[in-house]
Amino acid sequence: MATLVLSTVGTIFGGPLGGAIGSFIGSQLDQAIIGSGPDREGARLAEVSVQTSSYGTAIPQIFGNMRTAGSVIWATDLQEDSNREGGGKGRPSTVTFSYSANFAVALSSRPIAAVGRIWADGNLLRGAQGDFKSETQFRLYTGTENQSIDPLIASAEGIANTPAHRGISYAVFENMQLENFGNRIPSLTFEIINIFGQIEIISIANILTQGLIDNSENGQQNFSILGFAASHSNSREAIESLLSPLPLSLRAKGKNLELVAHNSDQEITAIDAPEAAFQNDNRLEDKQISVLPLNEVAKEYALRYYEPSREYQAGLQNSRRPGPGRRNVTIDFPAALHAADANALVSHKHNQDIFARQTLSINVVRNDANHISGDIVSIAGHMNLWQITQIEQDLGLITLELRAIPRNQLSQRASNITSGRSIISRDEQAGETIFHLLDLPAFTIGNAQQPNIAIASAGTEAGWRSATIFNREGSNVTPIDSVNRVSNIGQITEAMRPADPNIIDYANRPQIRLLNDAMRLPLSDVGNDSPFEAPNFAMIGDEIIAFSSARLNDDDSYTLEGLCRGVGGTEAFISSHQADERFVLLDTQQLKFLESAEYNVGQSLSLEAMGLGDETPQTANLSSIGRSLTPLPPVHGTIIDAQDGSKSIKWIRRSRVPAPWSDGVDIALHEDSEQYALQISSDERASGSELLIDETLSRSDYHLSQEQLEQWVNLGIINITISVVQIGTFARSQPLIFQNNIK
Repeated sequence: MATLVLSTVGTIFGGPLGGAIGSFIGSQLDQAIIGSGPDREGARLAEVSVQTSSYGTAIPQIFGNMRTAGSVIWATDLQEDSNREGGGKGRPSTVTFSYSANFAVALSSRPIAAVGRIWADGNLLRGAQGDFKSETQFRLYTGTENQSIDPLIASAEGIANTPAHRGISYAVFENMQLENFGNRIPSLTFEIINIFGQIEIISIANILTQGLIDNSENGQQNFSILGFAASHSNSREAIESLLSPLPLSLRAKGKNLELVAHNSDQEITAIDAPEAAFQNDNRLEDKQISVLPLNEVAKEYALRYYEPSREYQAGLQNSRRPGPGRRNVTIDFPAALHAADANALVSHKHNQDIFARQTLSINVVRNDANHISGDIVSIAGHMNLWQITQIEQDLGLITLELRAIPRNQLSQRASNITSGRSIISRDEQAGETIFHLLDLPAFTIGNAQQPNIAIASAGTEAGWRSATIFNREGSNVTPIDSVNRVSNIGQITEAMRPADPNIIDYANRPQIRLLNDAMRLPLSDVGNDSPFEAPNFAMIGDEIIAFSSARLNDDDSYTLEGLCRGVGGTEAFISSHQADERFVLLDTQQLKFLESAEYNVGQSLSLEAMGLGDETPQTANLSSIGRSLTPLPPVHGTIIDAQDGSKSIKWIRRSRVPAPWSDGVDIALHEDSEQYALQISSDERASGSELLIDETLSRSDYHLSQEQLEQWVNLGIINITISVVQIGTFARSQPLIFQNNIK
């Protein structure tokens, strides 16, 4: 702000020269008051985190374990596939389009061992176990000198035009489905794996300098990191970036280079400078020491690096000194480090610059000197160590320029340093697809005009997301749909005992074990007297129940309580339960309903499903279709004795369509007409079962006269069995059966 103001004022009163002077004074004020922007050292970390496809882009050399974006080196046009859904039976069809891509990504300009996780647009595409979360074919070429060409690229470009990219590691994606990525190739980043542990700095430096590092006399330095990405234009820049935050430096050693560590473990040469300077020539000056003011050293140092525990996201560790000063320095270190190691590095780097304020110039006798630039020496009378930065030769004298370095070694890792919080992608495997075909009654769903064929699907692992549904007719397999809804599926541990469907079942408390730990049942308690007030419907085997509450047990199983049995006309299955039967929570938000064109009423249906974790298709079957079109069997069959000796048979009809009972009268029938098939039989005579009455009625009662009853008694018939079936528009119900003694 001062720059702008004083520049304007200076221009008004002094013309262009006054404006220049005002601008200079203002910039000095701004820097003194608010400071300048942070100095930046090293390559920007973004250079290895953003995927590119530009010509001339440098492919990084990856050392150790790192996360890198790479460069797209080959791709085809997007492939479009169409799929027609629905249609038939007077309903319009819908055409949907899906897109896939084939492309190759260069990862490293040197060989790698393997690829671990892969992220697409920041979300996990491939887990640590090698499982993909989206459909694709994947091939990795590790960059060996004998790797072959990729068959997909060769088929598209021709064998003669397809390089093997030897010495470059790259990945090929074939038929990658793009639905989850906005129908475009996503931005991919890869976890490169070369070692299990840390890699020594000297090994990286030796490769970057093409074998020029010679530490045979000085010993191998034990500095190591988890990984490093060298994406620089030349070896010098790469070495400078590698060593910038480390207490290491390079020095010449004949035709080679040597790494020198800045600590007291190295062999230190002692120099008694004053004596050497005055023994032979009294023209030698005393040693000269200069110390820069503290505010010349950055107030704060920041080290940016990659944090493996946070999926290699950029981490930041700071070191701040007390005292005056405003300048900040940020070092971009394209390496993978633990947070504690990064903190120790930046603290040591900051401390090293504080010591480097002290510089020393001394004269030594040439015959006694055997030093090279980069040597670590000690000076008599000084506690610090000194590093030779420059050597000047003049006649028989040598002038050494030195800077102070801390005597202590690299700071120990602090135990309380953390990498901070971050959102980590959940690495969940898909597991095997489990799916069931359900023929649901209209009572639970509400559609009474067509069958309600639903698919309940899930996986044995929490990472299951979707599967493709196929219809197989002989050898022909046709994809008809896909499911991407996760249903709560499991098994009952013990068989349920039979119970009266007309009252709430308190005796049975089935224990449910769900497919995986990520599944949860609704725990809300709606009261044992009103299980229908909440959508707690489930199918166990072929019986539909309603439960009032689900209790979570210590072993992550659930216990259901307060059951209504045989819901939706499934009373026939109350007595046929077995252990380990299927359990499916009937939540319409979790079920996938098939279009009517995919099945026929009254016929069987067999479908197959194939998910990302399946090696072979999974199969589900229905023996007959149409439960929602089938009337519910009548209930509460009774026989009332009249005073004149006759009997009245009565029952109560039910509707297959759910409706509130708001006015206390009969609910709508939802059939074209009210009809019942009544059969009365007996098996007491020697001839076996005998049908006594077989009639079709239009009302829910039937009268047996005294004469008819006496006639049956005279024939030896004492006990009769009554069967009542409701005749619906599309089908007949299961029978209501009850007995009576007529004598």
